[in-house]
Amino acid sequence: KTVELYIAKGHNQPDNIKSYWWGKAYHHMIKHQLDNDDFEQIYLNYRSCSEPHTIPIHPTLLHRVIFENGEDVELHSNATSWINDCGLLDWSRLTYGTLVGGGEIVFDEYSITRASVGIKQAATEVHQHLIALDSQQFRDAYSNNFEILSTNANLFDTFFSEMKLNQPYVVGLIATAWIYKVLTVAVKVKRGVDTLSEKDEKFGVIINSKECKELLNDNLFIFKVLFGGLKTMNLRNITWHGFLPYDDYDPRWASLCVMILLSMETVLDVIKDHKEDWEVLHEKYFDSHTINLDSNVICNDLSELYNLIDNSYIVQKGYEKQWKLAYFYFSEGRIYEYLCILAPLLELSLRVIYICENELDTSRSMAEPDIMFITGMTILHRTLDTEISLLKRKREYLSKELRIGTLNEVYKTLGNKLSLAVYDILYLPDIRIRDFLAHALVEPNCLPKVGYNLLALSLSLLQKFDIRDIKYEAEALSRTSDWICNYKSQFHQKYSIRNLLQELILWKGNILKLENIEGFENVKETSKSVLKQRDKYIQHLHNLSNYMEALDDNLENELYSKLGICRNQQLDDIPIQVPCGSKELVFYSNVEIVLTDLIKFSQNLCADFECLYSMYIERDAKT
Repeated sequence: KTVELYIAKGHNQPDNIKSYWWGKAYHHMIKHQLDNDDFEQIYLNYRSCSEPHTIPIHPTLLHRVIFENGEDVELHSNATSWINDCGLLDWSRLTYGTLVGGGEIVFDEYSITRASVGIKQAATEVHQHLIALDSQQFRDAYSNNFEILSTNANLFDTFFSEMKLNQPYVVGLIATAWIYKVLTVAVKVKRGVDTLSEKDEKFGVIINSKECKELLNDNLFIFKVLFGGLKTMNLRNITWHGFLPYDDYDPRWASLCVMILLSMETVLDVIKDHKEDWEVLHEKYFDSHTINLDSNVICNDLSELYNLIDNSYIVQKGYEKQWKLAYFYFSEGRIYEYLCILAPLLELSLRVIYICENELDTSRSMAEPDIMFITGMTILHRTLDTEISLLKRKREYLSKELRIGTLNEVYKTLGNKLSLAVYDILYLPDIRIRDFLAHALVEPNCLPKVGYNLLALSLSLLQKFDIRDIKYEAEALSRTSDWICNYKSQFHQKYSIRNLLQELILWKGNILKLENIEGFENVKETSKSVLKQRDKYIQHLHNLSNYMEALDDNLENELYSKLGICRNQQLDDIPIQVPCGSKELVFYSNVEIVLTDLIKFSQNLCADFECLYSMYIERDAKT
């Protein structure tokens, strides 16, 4: 009955949805050793989903980003160059007036569609220009501009070598990420350097800001057409969120994005003195629980990994080549390129799991021009409330009646260990590796650690949804199986609080050692050291209060009241220097009172988390 249910759910559905359900049906039969007359037919049906694959992008949007047959003839016949004498874009040709026509700027479907024709012409000429250059010519023409982007030392080599090797997909991903980055930093500089540490805004918000308008002037229009949001070509988002397959990504887009990045001289001039302020993801976030999967292990097991990709039903049909390219890059030690390809693929697969298991309308698996994409935080929200709020004015997208508070079935499907790992490595608010990559905010030093964790997570997901249900002999896969079986969150708030409290308990013991010091002469120096730690544990208590914000109101109030015990005036009454005489006893007394309350709070907090944790992890990974 279960197999029949899965097959029924896959009937008359798009290939990506059908592939998931029929793969799940076959997997269920293998796992439970079921005897079914249709066994072979179910397998053949699952495999047939791949021919031909369907691109999960709305036709209106797809028409703008795919080069149709015959367009090359029109493009090559254009005699006016889109490139100036310096080898950069001729921005005067990329205005509303030249792309659409004269008159007042109107940003509607007609103007976007018409502008996309001229942009494709520019992309074709730019591509022909760049691939005709050898390495030295490329360096001579653009080295000065690359120096401004030198926080990533391999950026030049990546752009040039990958274009020459006809690997435009990774070039396009990286180039659009850097376009976002330089525009964001320039806008923040225009607002004031002290705002560089503020949270980054969405690309559409940046492009529509008054600072961006001042920076780009008449060329703001082309940035809006290419990157401005749902109703535009939305080139950056449809690639970074995994919608556009490798084989359907035209190399001309990669060349155009590289040329746009290099030609933004006004913007590059604004940011060149602020590189040290660029926010980056540091390796400190990955100090613990990093699996050891070096490139040699992956290189030895590459054929087994490719077999796993071919047999995992969360790998969307038409995207197998991207998965294999990602693992190939890892085997070659090219972690940056590997990460940029793999992170969007993981979101693509998780999106299909989310849609299928929650029985949402299958059109939500597509990039639509009039509704927000399903992205990571929606996929991992404990309920479907985020999705319901998006759809409340789009009733045609609802395949069933959904109520506020409906639990997200993704957790049940993935299980606790895999859910924790997915949240930690992909979507934890302070980590969100896909966002850091898409915003070009990854510190090269941390890439190996990030790469190992993301590799282990991706292999764990592929194994979970492998139709074969087999025991893995390959070293990389067996290590990954052990890793996920023993996974403990390195970032989950429960563990963060537990670690902080353990530190505080140790500090109590250190402070109490003062009572054992013989002779007055040592007390003063020792207490100075203790008092320095006082500020540290006060800050830890503030951190604890911030973590509590993720909890329900009743529990939150109870824990804040316990925090209040420790935040009393006694902390501030402790003297900066301990005087001699009877006041020494006052010092010890105050510290003892505060820390006794602190230990009570710590013990109660740990008990609270122990009993509540199992409930919360099922409801909300963020909590």
